[in-house]
Amino acid sequence: MTTDSAPVPRNPEQVKSSSVVPIQAPLKTVPKKLVQGTIPSGYIPKPVIVPDYIGKYPVIHSDEERDQYRAVFNDQYAEYKELHSEVQATLKKFDEMDAIMCSLPRNPTTQTEVERINRIVQEYQKKKNDATFLEKKERCEYLKSKLSHIKQRIQEYDKVMEWKDGNS
Repeated sequence: MTTDSAPVPRNPEQVKSSSVVPIQAPLKTVPKKLVQGTIPSGYIPKPVIVPDYIGKYPVIHSDEERDQYRAVFNDQYAEYKELHSEVQATLKKFDEMDAIMCSLPRNPTTQTEVERINRIVQEYQKKKNDATFLEKKERCEYLKSKLSHIKQRIQEYDKVMEWKDGNS
């Protein structure tokens, strides 16, 4: 195996309007590893899944495209807000159920307690794995990513147009 060292960036820039804050760390070297040999038989590479909205909403080139993107954003933002509030309410109930689960006796002394605990645990598992909830949660996460992508495209276009207006 051959190892090379590549420097780690010292001051990564924070993404504008993001809650992600760069971590300031001393300069280190990260060893690069080269894997040599053959691919094991039966190895199936994991497919890279690119969300559909990446191709559907490329860079904006006109005010008309910007208006279309804004309309899609506004329309789907309403759906996102509704789904988000439903998902958050359900997650809050899960937190409450988690608290109940933690307060259950570890070693029940009667058969009635054992049955009660089993019912609570079954209900909890049933709700956590509810297909409708999981679909709503997945759709909510998808919409969040899609809306962030569209918003980013609109902001990029606005920035370019602002720059062009300032240099005209």
